[in-house]
Amino acid sequence: MKLGAMKTKTNFKGNQVRLALLSALCAAGTQLPTNATSVTIDQILADAPAGLSGVLDMVANGNTLTISLQNTSVTSEIGANALLTGLAFNLPSGLSIASGSASIGGSSFVNFNPTPASLKDVSGEWGFANGASGHFNGLDVDALVSTMAADTSGTFGGSSLKKPDDLAGPDFGLLAKGGNAGGLAAISDSILITLNLTGTYSGDLVGDINSGVVAVTFGSPTGVPDGGATLVLLSAGLLGLAGIARNFKK
Repeated sequence: MKLGAMKTKTNFKGNQVRLALLSALCAAGTQLPTNATSVTIDQILADAPAGLSGVLDMVANGNTLTISLQNTSVTSEIGANALLTGLAFNLPSGLSIASGSASIGGSSFVNFNPTPASLKDVSGEWGFANGASGHFNGLDVDALVSTMAADTSGTFGGSSLKKPDDLAGPDFGLLAKGGNAGGLAAISDSILITLNLTGTYSGDLVGDINSGVVAVTFGSPTGVPDGGATLVLLSAGLLGLAGIARNFKK
């Protein structure tokens, strides 16, 4: 199977899902721009993909790309396999990530008591990379954000929230409401990521990102994307393997 040929609609129900997410985030106090655009998650990389899903919104303002990522899964998985740990996409030629930050906004921590209690910044537990690496190696992507050291070149900055002092993913991945982190530190259930880009671009940045490959990881998948498709890639509505051979267009 060719991974690049697979297009699934993880953010199913279109505007209804996006509006529900926007309302929830506004109520929770997350500062998501009102002109955010819903972006399709094409591929889910996971060891136990049944029931996994996510919702992704982006807005570009000059060289700043603001991302809202939410775990909307309904799964019986416990622990790492239930945590959304990374996001990858393709930036237009000439653009790359220079720096960034990550915040839980109005979300809360699971199995972790921050000091101070009002702490929202999780930049020390999320990082970025330019180019396809780690679990995303083999995909047509060149911009990564993740809790996983294998998928990044370093943290966004700031202090780690717990040992070790580098990225400790899948700790501080996103846990869907009603999910079970199995003792791992997690974030319930969304995160706000701000990327500072270097380079110049005059087109529709979010639209161009949406037209390319957008992928997420859950936990730390044991396979690596390749021509043999060692990972299972599913949409939110699929509970088996029968539908993944179909091609979808955005």
